[in-house]
Amino acid sequence: RQDIAFFDGMSTGQLTARLGQDLMQMLQPLNWAISQMLQAMLSLSGGLFMCLYVSWKLSMLAFTSIFPVIVITQTYAEWSSRLNLEMRVALGDASSVATEAFANIRTVRSFSSEWLEEKNYEKNTGIALRKGLRESFGSALQNLLSSYTNLSAGILILWYGGLVVLADGPLSVGKLITFQL
Repeated sequence: RQDIAFFDGMSTGQLTARLGQDLMQMLQPLNWAISQMLQAMLSLSGGLFMCLYVSWKLSMLAFTSIFPVIVITQTYAEWSSRLNLEMRVALGDASSVATEAFANIRTVRSFSSEWLEEKNYEKNTGIALRKGLRESFGSALQNLLSSYTNLSAGILILWYGGLVVLADGPLSVGKLITFQL
C-alpha cells in the first residue's frame, strides 16, 4: 500500500525483518491477554463480591490502590511501547545490514570490508540491547511501584480493620482475615 518512494528509502532486509518481528511482537501480548482475561475477570468479580459482602468500608479502602496502579501501568505502557518500537527498528537495521552484506558477499570480500559490515551490525544490535535493558529496568520499576502500592493498601486495610475489630465493631478477626485473603 506504500508508494514507491517509501520502498526507495527502505532496504529489503529492514522490510522483511520488520514483517517478521512486528508480527511476533503483536501476537505475543495478544495470546497472553486472551488467556489471562477470562481468569482475571472471574477472579475480579468473585473477589469484588466477596469483599463487598464482608465489609463495604474495607472495600472502599482497598480501592485506593487502584488509581495509582493504573497510572503507573499506563505510564509504563506508553514509555515501553515507544522503546520497543525503537528496539524493533534497530533490530531491523541490523538484519538489513546482514542481509545486504550476505547478498553482496563478493563485493564485501573484494574490498576487505567485513570488519565494516560487522561494526555496522554490532552498532545496531547494541542499540537494540541498550533499549531492551532500559525496558527491563522500567518493567522492574513498574512492578516494584505497583507491588508497594498494593502492599500499602493491604497495610492500611489491616490497620483500619484491626481498629474496627478492637473496637468491637461489626467486623470480626475471621472476617478481617477473609477479607485480606
